[in-house]
Amino acid sequence: MRSSQDDGYASRNSGPSDGRTTTTTYDQDHHTFPVEVTGPTVGTTYTLTETREYYGVYENGGGGEGLPGQLKRVRDVNNDDDTWYQYDGFGRLRYQWRPGETHWC
Repeated sequence: MRSSQDDGYASRNSGPSDGRTTTTTYDQDHHTFPVEVTGPTVGTTYTLTETREYYGVYENGGGGEGLPGQLKRVRDVNNDDDTWYQYDGFGRLRYQWRPGETHWC
């Protein structure tokens, strides 16, 4: 297993040295929240890429229920599939909506 990091904690790569690498890009201000994860290519064409949004961190439109820094949405960029998360006032996971499910009930 190898691990590398570029300047400013912007992204980190991890995985074996044979090209099966996962790259994680972190937010620019806090260098804490993984905002994009790109996995190794499967077969010859498919590469898993997902983006992540957090409550209170670069939110688009705001709303919902969650404490700052809690995971709000994970998007599979290849399929535009979203998994949404909502928490109670104590920060405990209350709901999780996967692709195809109705959310914000």
